[in-house]
Amino acid sequence: MLLMQEVVEEVTELAVIIVMVKAAIMLAATKSLGIIVLLFLLIGTCFRNAQAEEHDATVTTASGSYSVPVEVEDGEVTQVHWPNGGDMNLNGADISDGEAEGTNSRGESVSVALDNYEEPKADDEETKSENEN
Repeated sequence: MLLMQEVVEEVTELAVIIVMVKAAIMLAATKSLGIIVLLFLLIGTCFRNAQAEEHDATVTTASGSYSVPVEVEDGEVTQVHWPNGGDMNLNGADISDGEAEGTNSRGESVSVALDNYEEPKADDEETKSENEN
């Protein structure tokens, strides 16, 4: 399953690169080098920031508890990957101290306990500005 995810990530990244190259060719025809550079920087930054991290977790639903991989984006569990190949989207599952609780598409409560999850650390600039206040 991990190999398949890696293949999907590589194909997705390749598709983004192809779009960027096509856009660069179109913009080059208009001789707008500054716009080309800006486009590459913006798309590359957006693509890197949009990728989800996968973590092992214990997911508890009304039917039981399961050890499965989950996706985390911006401090929120967004998806559960079931062993049978199915996925479950979660809403409102913000992570606090390695745990999250949200709802699935049917409105049912789902609890997630992430294994070995480290909360993202604040940037030094954010920490400095908080200390000044």
